[in-house]
Amino acid sequence: FLRMVAIMHANGIEVVQDITLNHVESAGTAATNAGGLDPEPTYSLASSAGYKNFRYICYETPYENGFLCDYANRTGRWPKNFMNFHPHPGHNVTDGNWETAFWGPDFSYGTDESGSGNGFGLSSNICDYPACPDECYNPDQANNYNRDQAREWIMWFKKQSGVDGFRWDAVKHFPHFVQQDLSYNCMYSLPDWAAGGTSMINVGEYVGSKNELDAHTDAVTTSNGGSEMLMGTFDFGLRAFDDAGGLYGMVEGGGAFNMATLPAAQQERRFSDFNGMRVHRTMTLVNNHDTFRPDLDANGNYSGWNSGSELSPHIYPYADRMPLAYAVIMAVDGNPQIFMEDLFDLGMNGNRFFHDPSSTDPNAGLPVRAPLFNLIWAHQNLGFKEGEYKVRSTAGGGNVFFNPGSSAQDLLAIERSGRALIGLNDRGDEWQSCWVNTDFAPGTVLKDYSGANGGTTYTVPADGRVLVNTPPVNPSQGWYGYAIWAPVDAQPDVAYTPQRNTLTEQEWEMANDLGDSHCLSLGQGGHLPANSCAYRIAGKIYSKGGSNVEVEVTKEIAASDITVSAYDAQGNILGRESGMSQPLVLNFTASTQGWITLKVRSTNGDEAQQKAWVKAAYTAPESIDAENDFAITETAMWNGNALTCDWNDCNNWDEGLVPTSNTQVVIPECVQIFPCVPSDFNLGLVDNRSDITISNHDISLAETFSVFPNPFDESIQFSCSGCQGEYSLNLIDVLGRNILSLTGNADVLNQALESESKALESGTYFLEISNGEGREIMKVVKS
Repeated sequence: FLRMVAIMHANGIEVVQDITLNHVESAGTAATNAGGLDPEPTYSLASSAGYKNFRYICYETPYENGFLCDYANRTGRWPKNFMNFHPHPGHNVTDGNWETAFWGPDFSYGTDESGSGNGFGLSSNICDYPACPDECYNPDQANNYNRDQAREWIMWFKKQSGVDGFRWDAVKHFPHFVQQDLSYNCMYSLPDWAAGGTSMINVGEYVGSKNELDAHTDAVTTSNGGSEMLMGTFDFGLRAFDDAGGLYGMVEGGGAFNMATLPAAQQERRFSDFNGMRVHRTMTLVNNHDTFRPDLDANGNYSGWNSGSELSPHIYPYADRMPLAYAVIMAVDGNPQIFMEDLFDLGMNGNRFFHDPSSTDPNAGLPVRAPLFNLIWAHQNLGFKEGEYKVRSTAGGGNVFFNPGSSAQDLLAIERSGRALIGLNDRGDEWQSCWVNTDFAPGTVLKDYSGANGGTTYTVPADGRVLVNTPPVNPSQGWYGYAIWAPVDAQPDVAYTPQRNTLTEQEWEMANDLGDSHCLSLGQGGHLPANSCAYRIAGKIYSKGGSNVEVEVTKEIAASDITVSAYDAQGNILGRESGMSQPLVLNFTASTQGWITLKVRSTNGDEAQQKAWVKAAYTAPESIDAENDFAITETAMWNGNALTCDWNDCNNWDEGLVPTSNTQVVIPECVQIFPCVPSDFNLGLVDNRSDITISNHDISLAETFSVFPNPFDESIQFSCSGCQGEYSLNLIDVLGRNILSLTGNADVLNQALESESKALESGTYFLEISNGEGREIMKVVKS
């Protein structure tokens, strides 16, 4: 997921995350739900069968066996009790949008901004299981518990994921003051690199009428003493949330719909003007996943409709006027949402499940509907939203003149001031045209970017009036009921260049109540342990080859001395930095494209336990081979987290990768416990060393080497018993760098080593001697 976000950014695309704040269900163990059962008789058993004890795995308490005691003792962040749901003693209510249990037990955020009636309190039974009397995780809760936890969670998520905005699910079903709180803090309370700011995409899913949408938007705006319109909604008023009016009525109207009614159907709270910036808040739509529920055959083709589960009736993507509906949502204020089932021909070509995503061949890929492609291009390249929204065809007062056979009921003309003039005609049999006043400068030459008017151009006269000539809906002629009149030199015919910065910044919080230390999980997270130099894995990034990576570590104990390291998938060190700086910064170049693991530890192993925050700023590649590029470290890296020397315990190895005869092994320079190497496993060393990759399937040399003196202060020599032929000699420092390579017989190598070792700085080195049959590695120290 984090790589996907970074690759989207590398292509200039913002990522908008779907967030659900009130769907909380399935408490308890997978087998019996026993751990989630709270038998409190008045409130807990009143709904959801009493399954209201929620406990989560984390680095400190990974999954053990899934039984009751395992579940009850989990200490992951944001645990929940029956008091956190409706009904509860402070608000004994189970009906209403905020209280009805639509999706499992209804989550309680309180009844007003002060937290009055808020649900908080302890589980009634989590500490009373006879089978595990010593197990208990039932932390205190305070007023506004759920709201505070939700705020902390969403701010953590924004920093961790690097997403750019939010789509909030089912906002009708939790308080608007919670929505304002979380939105404001994601926009303004985070560090500058993570804060969404005024322009952050922030939209809520509220299915209702125009007036309901505006009322909800206003309630969010003014909650908690606020005045900024932080959030918009999906414009179901324009789309129509029932089977009458709006875009649905236009598509189903067969040419008899009154186009002049569409502007008034829009949500009024469409944009925010704040600090000199206009931000479009409402999101216009034709279809979405809640309005579009087809039944599919084995090939993925439409075989019918599950209309009973649609929140409002679907607009059929093969309907003649479906592209016209998209022309409307592009022309009016708001951020248009393009639904995948509409943009791509998914429903009748049998390619839904079997297409090649990289193919543009209609027989192998997913054909793009040409008019929607055209509308997207025009919206982006002609800059619709950079021009003020003006309805020209209903201006009246002599400002508009319809030609014979045309009328305001059939032709809607919308100008994006000085950018484009969009004609919208729902008739299926006749062209419609009218003369309207515009903001185009006299002498401007316009053309129709829909292509319906061919190569015809129109030069704006001195009075600024423009003829809006618009085709009927006739797909067989390539006419879709819209025309887009804009300056001929507005944009060359090139692809739109997105503006999102290609850089991605993501932060991992190293805490015991986050992450997961199980050896079959990611093995990420956890506090830096006390009095230990054991590494903790922060996480992984996927960087573009040749690009700069900056890692910034903020410590809970500012004066502590810590080390941050970056490894590639083969266990090679790409960069390392140690020190007491706050923050500690590591910069390095990702030499090749691929996964990079970020690790932190106490430098000297004498620090107290502490949290740390590890932020990476990097650029991902624009594309990858996702099918064959997995986030798996190829080298077995010892960590000793099981606090034993057991070579075969997966908890002692990063990501649980216990070495096999074909696995490379890396043992870091500072481990709590050195591994007990199996007698039949040729590691090639008998002492702790630093980040040298050892090929475990190598065979030891038959010859016997010895090094003297060791430690040495001037030069070093070695003697060899039974040496014949040529050997290769490599001298490797503690960062894994090969600082000396020699080839020759034993006498030649000995003489060269004695000479070269005089120039070495003091420190620890590893001497590797090999031939075609095997190799040996020895640790040497220059004092």
